Amino acid sequence: MKSFLIGLAGCAGVVSLTFFVLGPALAYSRVVPALPGFMLFGLGMILGLLSSVAGLAMLVHSGWRLAAGLALLGIPAAGFLIYSIVSVRAAPAINDISTELVYPPQFVQALTLPENKGRDMGFPEGSKEQIKSGYPGLQTLAMRGSVDDVFADAMDLAREQEGWKVASTVITPDESILEGHAATRVFGFVDDFIIRVTKVDEGGCVVDMRSKSRDGKGDLGTNAKRIQLFLAQLESD
Repeated sequence: MKSFLIGLAGCAGVVSLTFFVLGPALAYSRVVPALPGFMLFGLGMILGLLSSVAGLAMLVHSGWRLAAGLALLGIPAAGFLIYSIVSVRAAPAINDISTELVYPPQFVQALTLPENKGRDMGFPEGSKEQIKSGYPGLQTLAMRGSVDDVFADAMDLAREQEGWKVASTVITPDESILEGHAATRVFGFVDDFIIRVTKVDEGGCVVDMRSKSRDGKGDLGTNAKRIQLFLAQLESD
């Protein structure tokens, strides 16, 4: 029985490293969809944690042996798992983020996509307090200039972003909106986004943005980061 467990730990280390590398590689090359690729990646991290603990225990009790070395192949995956948990521990378990919480931008074009069929695209009321506490720096951007000028800048900037696609626009004198979707670089998870520019007076307007993931219940802070980076770039242009 002991020999079987030792061998199992070694196998787990090999499988861990394989899944840890293979999951992102398959998803990045779009051989498999984002979610299966991420599940392989996640399974690799869990196996890595287990095999690493087993490998270290074997080293302490029995010294170096092949099975221990194979089990320790899970260390990279285990290390990344620990790093991920620590780095995103403050991110709330939500996947729909908006700068404006009283009157959040509402998806229209995204509702027509087959990928969103049957999905509730309304902004979740229960996320508002979590956004306030989890992302206190996330807020509406006030800009000087007309709606047309600021919206044109936002449109150009959105089109420049890697993995982003602008799908529709609605332009009026007082409020202009663009919708699109963005794919994460490695796994290719797709998030829908909407940017709204609203006139507030003759010399200025405000920019609000909402970003919502199509998969999962949490986004590890991805949507909030996307919004913050975009608005910071828009403000600095």
